[in-house]
Amino acid sequence: MEQAKDWLSNLKLRYSYGNLGNQQVGYYDYTSAAYDEDALRIYSLAANQKLGRKGNLYAAYAHGNQGGYNQAWTAEYQYNGGANMSADPSHAFGYYLGYRYLAPDALVKTVYEDGAQIGQRGWEGGLVYNFCHNLQGVVKYFNGSSITNPGNDRSKWFSSLTYNF
Repeated sequence: MEQAKDWLSNLKLRYSYGNLGNQQVGYYDYTSAAYDEDALRIYSLAANQKLGRKGNLYAAYAHGNQGGYNQAWTAEYQYNGGANMSADPSHAFGYYLGYRYLAPDALVKTVYEDGAQIGQRGWEGGLVYNFCHNLQGVVKYFNGSSITNPGNDRSKWFSSLTYNF
Protein backbone atom coordinates (compact mmCIF):
# COMPACT_ATOMS: atom_id res chain seq x y z
CA MET A 1 0.00 0.00 0.00
CA GLU A 2 2.89 2.39 0.77
CA GLN A 3 4.27 1.92 -2.75
CA ALA A 4 0.95 3.03 -4.22
CA LYS A 5 1.07 6.22 -2.13
CA ASP A 6 4.64 6.94 -3.30
CA TRP A 7 3.61 6.40 -6.91
CA LEU A 8 0.70 8.82 -6.54
CA SER A 9 2.79 11.46 -4.76
CA ASN A 10 4.49 12.49 -8.02
CA LEU A 11 2.79 12.01 -11.36
CA LYS A 12 3.81 13.67 -14.61
CA LEU A 13 2.29 13.16 -18.06
CA ARG A 14 3.90 14.64 -21.15
CA TYR A 15 2.66 14.84 -24.72
CA SER A 16 4.97 15.91 -27.54
CA TYR A 17 3.82 16.89 -31.01
CA GLY A 18 6.98 16.44 -33.01
CA ASN A 19 9.52 19.26 -33.12
CA LEU A 20 6.76 21.86 -32.74
CA GLY A 21 6.37 21.62 -28.96
CA ASN A 22 5.01 19.71 -26.01
CA GLN A 23 2.58 19.90 -23.11
CA GLN A 24 2.88 18.54 -19.60
CA VAL A 25 0.47 17.94 -16.70
CA GLY A 26 1.72 17.16 -13.21
CA TYR A 27 0.53 16.35 -9.69
CA TYR A 28 2.80 16.55 -6.65
CA ASP A 29 1.99 15.65 -3.04
CA TYR A 30 4.44 16.73 -0.30
CA THR A 31 4.27 16.75 3.48
CA SER A 32 6.17 19.53 5.19
CA ALA A 33 6.73 20.97 8.65
CA ALA A 34 6.02 24.37 7.07
CA TYR A 35 2.36 23.30 6.79
CA ASP A 36 2.15 21.46 10.15
CA GLU A 37 2.66 18.16 8.32
CA ASP A 38 -0.47 18.78 6.21
CA ALA A 39 -0.08 17.64 2.61
CA LEU A 40 0.82 20.30 0.07
CA ARG A 41 -0.82 19.20 -3.17
CA ILE A 42 0.25 20.97 -6.33
CA TYR A 43 -1.31 20.64 -9.77
CA SER A 44 0.68 21.97 -12.71
CA LEU A 45 0.43 22.61 -16.44
CA ALA A 46 3.24 23.54 -18.82
CA ALA A 47 3.52 24.09 -22.56
CA ASN A 48 6.28 24.75 -25.09
CA GLN A 49 5.52 26.05 -28.57
CA LYS A 50 8.17 26.39 -31.27
CA LEU A 51 8.15 29.81 -33.01
CA GLY A 52 10.14 29.94 -36.23
CA ARG A 53 13.48 28.23 -36.54
CA LYS A 54 15.05 29.22 -33.20
CA GLY A 55 12.27 30.79 -31.12
CA ASN A 56 10.21 29.17 -28.39
CA LEU A 57 7.32 30.29 -26.23
CA TYR A 58 7.11 28.63 -22.81
CA ALA A 59 4.36 28.95 -20.19
CA ALA A 60 3.67 27.14 -16.91
CA TYR A 61 1.02 27.34 -14.19
CA ALA A 62 0.86 25.70 -10.75
CA HIS A 63 -1.90 25.67 -8.15
CA GLY A 64 -1.48 24.57 -4.53
CA ASN A 65 -4.12 23.57 -1.99
CA GLN A 66 -3.08 25.58 1.08
CA GLY A 67 -5.29 28.61 0.35
CA GLY A 68 -2.63 31.30 0.78
CA TYR A 69 -0.44 32.43 -2.08
CA ASN A 70 -1.36 29.33 -4.03
CA GLN A 71 -1.12 30.25 -7.72
CA ALA A 72 2.19 30.52 -9.56
CA TRP A 73 2.91 31.04 -13.23
CA THR A 74 5.58 32.02 -15.69
CA ALA A 75 5.66 32.92 -19.37
CA GLU A 76 8.76 33.53 -21.45
CA TYR A 77 10.14 33.87 -24.94
CA GLN A 78 13.35 31.95 -25.57
CA TYR A 79 15.72 32.36 -28.51
CA ASN A 80 18.02 29.44 -29.38
CA GLY A 81 17.04 27.62 -26.19
CA GLY A 82 17.51 30.58 -23.86
CA ALA A 83 18.75 29.49 -20.43
CA ASN A 84 18.31 25.84 -21.52
CA MET A 85 20.70 26.17 -24.46
CA SER A 86 23.13 23.31 -24.97
CA ALA A 87 26.79 24.06 -24.14
CA ASP A 88 27.91 21.95 -27.08
CA PRO A 89 28.19 24.28 -30.10
CA SER A 90 31.01 26.84 -29.98
CA HIS A 91 30.10 30.54 -30.24
CA ALA A 92 26.36 29.91 -29.94
CA PHE A 93 24.19 32.68 -28.47
CA GLY A 94 20.78 32.57 -26.80
CA TYR A 95 18.56 34.79 -24.70
CA TYR A 96 15.21 34.83 -22.95
CA LEU A 97 12.76 37.34 -21.51
CA GLY A 98 9.97 36.31 -19.18
CA TYR A 99 7.59 37.28 -16.42
CA ARG A 100 7.48 35.25 -13.19
CA TYR A 101 4.85 35.09 -10.47
CA LEU A 102 6.31 32.55 -8.03
CA ALA A 103 3.78 32.24 -5.18
CA PRO A 104 5.19 30.19 -2.28
CA ASP A 105 2.15 27.95 -1.68
CA ALA A 106 2.20 26.63 -5.26
CA LEU A 107 5.90 25.69 -5.47
CA VAL A 108 8.20 23.40 -3.55
CA LYS A 109 11.31 23.95 -5.64
CA THR A 110 11.91 25.94 -8.79
CA VAL A 111 14.59 26.24 -11.46
CA TYR A 112 14.31 30.03 -11.34
CA GLU A 113 16.24 30.68 -8.10
CA ASP A 114 19.16 32.32 -9.94
CA GLY A 115 16.94 35.28 -10.84
CA ALA A 116 13.43 35.51 -9.40
CA GLN A 117 12.99 33.59 -6.17
CA ILE A 118 9.96 31.92 -4.58
CA GLY A 119 7.71 34.65 -3.19
CA GLN A 120 8.59 37.18 -5.90
CA ARG A 121 7.05 38.48 -9.11
CA GLY A 122 8.52 40.48 -11.97
CA TRP A 123 10.51 40.50 -15.19
CA GLU A 124 13.59 38.39 -15.79
CA GLY A 125 15.92 38.34 -18.78
CA GLY A 126 19.10 36.51 -19.56
CA LEU A 127 21.88 36.08 -22.10
CA VAL A 128 23.74 32.82 -22.74
CA TYR A 129 26.95 32.49 -24.76
CA ASN A 130 29.14 29.47 -25.51
CA PHE A 131 32.76 30.63 -25.59
CA CYS A 132 33.92 27.27 -26.90
CA HIS A 133 32.78 23.64 -26.79
CA ASN A 134 31.29 23.06 -23.26
CA LEU A 135 32.31 26.48 -21.81
CA GLN A 136 29.16 28.53 -21.26
CA GLY A 137 28.60 31.97 -19.74
CA VAL A 138 25.25 33.19 -18.39
CA VAL A 139 24.12 36.66 -17.25
CA LYS A 140 20.62 37.15 -15.78
CA TYR A 141 18.74 40.14 -14.37
CA PHE A 142 15.51 40.14 -12.37
CA ASN A 143 13.45 43.23 -11.51
CA GLY A 144 10.23 42.89 -9.54
CA SER A 145 8.68 42.88 -6.10
CA SER A 146 7.74 40.63 -3.20
CA ILE A 147 4.40 38.83 -3.37
CA THR A 148 4.17 38.16 0.35
CA ASN A 149 5.42 41.62 1.45
CA PRO A 150 3.76 44.12 -0.92
CA GLY A 151 5.72 47.27 -1.59
CA ASN A 152 9.15 45.65 -1.24
CA ASP A 153 11.01 45.91 -4.55
CA ARG A 154 13.45 43.20 -5.54
CA SER A 155 16.21 43.16 -8.14
CA LYS A 156 19.09 40.81 -8.71
CA TRP A 157 22.00 40.23 -11.07
CA PHE A 158 23.36 36.72 -11.57
CA SER A 159 26.27 35.51 -13.66
CA SER A 160 28.01 32.19 -14.07
CA LEU A 161 30.69 30.52 -16.12
CA THR A 162 30.22 26.76 -16.48
CA TYR A 163 32.49 24.12 -17.92
CA ASN A 164 30.71 20.86 -18.82
CA PHE A 165 32.61 17.60 -19.18
